[in-house]
Parts: sequence; structure tokens; C-alpha cells
Amino acid sequence: MDRLMERLFIATHKQYRQCLRMEDNAMYTDMERMAVRTSYQTLYRFIVAENLEDKYLEWVADQGEDEHRR
Repeated sequence: MDRLMERLFIATHKQYRQCLRMEDNAMYTDMERMAVRTSYQTLYRFIVAENLEDKYLEWVADQGEDEHRR
């Protein structure tokens, strides 16, 4: 796998996991949650725009996390 593509996948997945952690946590403001979600969506949209979605979802499955929601 291309190093740049792997870095993109890692960054996207980190943002995704951060979104999940922040969803129902009262420690974060709505603005903080929205900022992280927007960052994740931007990265994911780039993956989709570059036709890498299937590779990304395969990579996520290889990481041991079969479920991934947008």
C-alpha cells in the first residue's frame, strides 16, 4: 500500500474513532463534536472522490473493525 494512502486512511480512521468517543460524552461541547465530525467527513469525502472507498473499507476490516459507518 502506498505510504501516503495509508497515512490518509489512518488519519480518517482516527477522526472516526474520535467522533465515536465524543458522541455521547458530556465533557465536549456541540461545537467541539461538530468540528471533529466535519474533519472526519472531509477526509472521508476525499477518499470517496479519489475512488478509494473500497480500499479504505477493506483496510478498516483488516484492522479488526468490521463495522464502519459514515
